[in-house]
Amino acid sequence: MDYISLYKHFFTSKDNGKEVYESRFNSPSTIRFKITNKDYPFFVIINNEILRLTEQIYSLNSQIIKMVYADNRIPGIVVHWIIHHILIEEIRMTNEIEGVSSTRKEIKELLETTPPKHYKRLFGLVSKYSQLINNVSIDINDPIDIRKLYDSSMLKDIEKENPENIPDGEVFRKEAVEVDSGGKAIHTGINPESHIIQTMAEALNILNDEKLSLLVRVAVFHYLFGFIHPFYDGNGRMSRFISSAYLKKELDNLCALQLSVSCKMNQKQYYNSFQITNDIRNKGDLTYFVISFLEIILSGLNALKESIEEKISHYFYYRKIIFGLKSINSKHNALLDVLLQCTLFDTDNLTVEQLVQITDHSKATIKKWLSNAEIQPFLVIDRSKRQYRYALNLEAIDHFIEESTPDQN
Repeated sequence: MDYISLYKHFFTSKDNGKEVYESRFNSPSTIRFKITNKDYPFFVIINNEILRLTEQIYSLNSQIIKMVYADNRIPGIVVHWIIHHILIEEIRMTNEIEGVSSTRKEIKELLETTPPKHYKRLFGLVSKYSQLINNVSIDINDPIDIRKLYDSSMLKDIEKENPENIPDGEVFRKEAVEVDSGGKAIHTGINPESHIIQTMAEALNILNDEKLSLLVRVAVFHYLFGFIHPFYDGNGRMSRFISSAYLKKELDNLCALQLSVSCKMNQKQYYNSFQITNDIRNKGDLTYFVISFLEIILSGLNALKESIEEKISHYFYYRKIIFGLKSINSKHNALLDVLLQCTLFDTDNLTVEQLVQITDHSKATIKKWLSNAEIQPFLVIDRSKRQYRYALNLEAIDHFIEESTPDQN
């Protein structure tokens, strides 16, 4: 980042950054907001760094869309698995950032289950994220909408973990709250509740202001949600979900659901940008946070693109080998191809029933193929459950290729 925060200027300039503040606050490129940090109205400068990052994010979004959806060689089930894998990681990471434990297996099972009759941990949050990939539009227009979203996504979990953290005001919390780091209070959420409601309403006006760039208003709202801190618990998970829901309006599912993964990858930068912007010596300048937030998104998209590229490359490499195996007929090749897709892109191995659904062959046929002596060496079989689960043994294929390749010496 080239931009220097006013917090840093406070310590490095003779006038504690007053001249820089006046110049920035009164710049023609500055957007000023009604919400304040003490006596300082929040503002953001739409500078070249923000414009460049915005352009790079949209460019990467287009590249990822083209890479995943436009290549006719990639089976539809692979696209489905890629999206599901990313969704599971996003939910896992948003929990992990807040110290809430969740496993891939646990999340996957919740994604595949119907609404439970009794309480099931994390079901609310998982079902809300599931709505995003199923193209359910989530619009938040007033503070009541945020409370409804909170109640449906995490209230039951909060109540189970610690009933004292249930919101006790008309909409949000009634009492004061502090954000701690290392046992030290680093931020105090605003108070009283009437001020929380009023400020959140103004923050939502910013989020829904279509005159502003979507990426900028999402970044600004993301910060303001943390600054307001409307709940006793769950603020981070709630703000990241809302941010993803709005990013999805202009970015693909794959990219919108990379936010928590990106924040976890860059957790120090993520927290540091909050801490610097919260400090009164930063004088309400949100530009540093917006740039940092966009950098974090960009970093996550670069990592996502590299990961998908690598897996797709591996898929085509192993697929060529599979269909080149002369000892295996074409039907068995097709089965191994499905198992290859699962191994590279899914979070779990496949049961016989799942293979039946994917291949459109009978259960008896699939079982017969799986027991074939020619393909058995290339299978990974998980016998730990009643229903065996199958994947492809990539190491066995690599070993087979090594053994089949003539020694050049």
